[in-house]
Amino acid sequence: MKNIVKWQLLQQMPGFIAVLSHPDHRFEFVNDAYVSLAGLREYIGRTVREVFSDLHGEPYFQALDGVYRTGQPFEAKAMELRFKNTSEAKFIDFRYQPMTDEHGQVVGIFVSGNDVTERIVAEKRLKASEQRLSALLRVSSEVRYLMSADWSEMQMLTGSGFLADTATANKNWLADYIYPDDQTSVTAAIRHAIETKLPFSFEHRVILADGTIGWTSSKAVPMLDEQGNILEWFGAASDITSRKLAEAALINTNDELERTVAKAYEERNLFADIIETTDVAVQVLDEDFRFIAINRATIEEYETLFGFRAKVGDRMLDLIPRDDWKADLKKVWDRALAGENYVYTEEYGDPSRTRRFYETRFRHLTLDGGRKVAYALGYDVTLRVNEAKHLAAVESQLRQAQKMEAVGQLTGGLAHDFNNLLTGVMGNLELLNRRVASGKFEGLDKYITGAQGAGRRAASLTQRLLAFSRRQTLDPKPTDVHRLASGMLEMLERTVGPAIALCPGRAFCGEAAGDRRKDKPVDYRRRFTQRHERQAGSRRCPADHSRVEGSFHYRLRRDCGHRTG
Repeated sequence: MKNIVKWQLLQQMPGFIAVLSHPDHRFEFVNDAYVSLAGLREYIGRTVREVFSDLHGEPYFQALDGVYRTGQPFEAKAMELRFKNTSEAKFIDFRYQPMTDEHGQVVGIFVSGNDVTERIVAEKRLKASEQRLSALLRVSSEVRYLMSADWSEMQMLTGSGFLADTATANKNWLADYIYPDDQTSVTAAIRHAIETKLPFSFEHRVILADGTIGWTSSKAVPMLDEQGNILEWFGAASDITSRKLAEAALINTNDELERTVAKAYEERNLFADIIETTDVAVQVLDEDFRFIAINRATIEEYETLFGFRAKVGDRMLDLIPRDDWKADLKKVWDRALAGENYVYTEEYGDPSRTRRFYETRFRHLTLDGGRKVAYALGYDVTLRVNEAKHLAAVESQLRQAQKMEAVGQLTGGLAHDFNNLLTGVMGNLELLNRRVASGKFEGLDKYITGAQGAGRRAASLTQRLLAFSRRQTLDPKPTDVHRLASGMLEMLERTVGPAIALCPGRAFCGEAAGDRRKDKPVDYRRRFTQRHERQAGSRRCPADHSRVEGSFHYRLRRDCGHRTG
C-alpha cells in the first residue's frame, strides 16, 4: 500500500522521474513524463542498457555506474539525448541521486530531470541569429553597442576606430560621444523609442575617436522579456560622415543652382515683360506659319489691321482674310524661314479698316533639334513715311522756288540780253527797209540772215528759260562739252560786250553726261554775274588757268590779260 502511494506521488511530481535498483540499474518505476521523453518501452524489471540499447548513451551509463559505485550524485545541464532510429536530438537537465539503506549502502538511483529541448533549440537559434547579426554588423557597421533599458548607461561599445571603445559601463556616454548641439534631439528620439518600444533610428553628429566631429547613422532594437518589458537595447552605428559632407556640398550646389536659375528666370521674366509691354510688334513663326510666340503689341496690331486676335498655336495664313494678302505675307516670311535676315518696309491692313506702314526686321533661328523658326520685329513707321512724303513735297517746292528766285535774279540781265537780240533784229530790218526804199537790192541777204540769227538766238534763250522754270526731269545724255561751249560762243560774246575777249580752250576733251536743254541757262547765270562784275570795274588778271563748271569749259580774256570764269 505504501509503495502504491509513493508511486502516485512520484507520478505527480514535475519533470520526468525514474527509480533504478541493483548495480545493473533495473527500472522499478517511471512516470508518464519519462515515457513521453524516452518513448513507449518495456521498462519495469529491465536494465537501463537493455531498455536503451538504441541510445547513443554511453555517458549516461558511465554516470550511473559512477553514482552507484561512489554514492555521489551526478547532475548535468542541457545534455543531448539522441536515439539511433531518429535524427532529432533532445536536451535534458537531470540529476542522478543515490538511494541508500540503513547501513548507508547504495541500493538504487533516483533519476529526475526536465526536458529542456525547446529552450536549448531557442537559445541555439538565438545564438545563431546573434552571430549572423554580429557578422552583418561587422560588415555594414563600424560601431556596435549595448544600452540599458532606459539608456541611462552604455554597457558596451565597440568603435572599430571610428568611436572610442567602451569596455565598462559608462553613464556619461551622452557627453562623451554626442555632439553638444545634437544631444537634445538625440535624447528626444531615445525617449520616443522607449515610450513606443519601437526600434531607435537617428542620424546625428558624434565626437570621433580622434576628437574631430563626424556623422553617424545609429539604429537600436529593444530586447524584451516574456512580459514585453525592455531588458536592454542592442544597437549598431555606421559612419556616414562622407555622405553628409557630400549632401552638404550637394545642398550648397543646389542652392547655388537655384540662385542661378532664379536669376536666369528673373532676367528671362524681365525680358519677357519688356517684350510683352513694348510697342514693337514681336512674333515668332515656325515652318508651318504657326505662332510659337507673340506679344501684346502684335495681337493688337493684327486686330487693328485685319480684325482678328491671334494667339500662340494659331496658323497665321488661316487668319488672314484675303488670298492676295496671304500671298504677300507668305512671301516675306518664306525668305526669313529660308535663312535670310533682312529689313522690309511695306504697307499692311484692310483698306476698310486702316492701312499703316511697318518696317519689319526678319531674323532666322534654328532651335534645338534642328527646328527652324523665324521671328520679326515690326515698327510702325507710318508717321515717318508720311513725314518723308511731306518733306519730299516741300523740298520739291523749295527747289522750284529757288529756280524762280534765280530767274528773278537774272531778269535784269536777261532783259538786257533780249534788248540786244531785239536790237539786232530791229536794226537789220531797219537797214533792210532803208536799202529797199532806196532801191538798193544788192547785199540784202546779210541783213536778212542777221535778223534771222538774232531771232533764233532769242528763241533758243526762251526755250532754255522755259525748261529752267518748269519742273522738268533731267534727261542726261552723252554731251560734247567743247562743242556745246563753242556753240554758245557768239551769244556769250554779244552778252559780255567788247571789253572782254572770249578765247575757246580745249582743256576738257571727251563727253560728259548732261541735259542739253538745261546746260545753257546755267551758263547764263554765270555770264550775268561776270557782266555785273565788269560793269562794277572788276579787272582781275590771275595766271592763266582753266576749270570745268556746270557742264562746259571756257576761258575769258580781257584787254589787259586773261581771266578764267
